[in-house]
Amino acid sequence: MSDGDQSEVCIGCGWCETHIDGFCPECARSRRRAVHLRDQQGLRLAEIAERMATSQHRATRLLEQADQALDLERFKLDTIPTAALQQLFERRRIEDPTITEASVARAAKMQRIDLRRALGRSPAKGSDCAQEHVTVAVASRIVKALGVAPHEIDGL
Repeated sequence: MSDGDQSEVCIGCGWCETHIDGFCPECARSRRRAVHLRDQQGLRLAEIAERMATSQHRATRLLEQADQALDLERFKLDTIPTAALQQLFERRRIEDPTITEASVARAAKMQRIDLRRALGRSPAKGSDCAQEHVTVAVASRIVKALGVAPHEIDGL
C-alpha cells in the first residue's frame, strides 16, 4: 500500500496496522524526529519529508499526531484553578440570580466554607492564604451543582 492508503494511526506502518492499540516505537521515533526538524531546525514540510525519506502526506500526519498528543497532555489536569471556578460561579449568578453559595454548597453536598475555599474566597485550612487550585473531584462537584458542562468552563 502507498502512504496515502493507510489508516490515520500511522500511515505506512505495518506494525501499527496489526497492533491497533499498541505503541509503535518506530512511529514514535519518527514523530519526534519530524517535530525536531520542524521546531528546532525550522524546516518546512517538504524539507522534513525529504530529510526523512517519506511522503509529505506521512510527514504531515506525523506532525499532526505529535501536535495532538501535546494538546492532550496540555489539557490533562490534576487540579483546577480556583479562579476558573470563581469566574464560572459569578457568570452563573448573573445568569440565574437565585444561585447562592449556600444553594451550590447544598447541591454539591459540601460545607459552605469548603465551597468558599474552592472558589478562592476564604483561606485554605491552616493557612492565611486563599487556595489557588482544587482537585478535579471537588471542581466536578461544584460544576455539576452549578448545572454547567465541563467544556463550558473558561480557561480550561
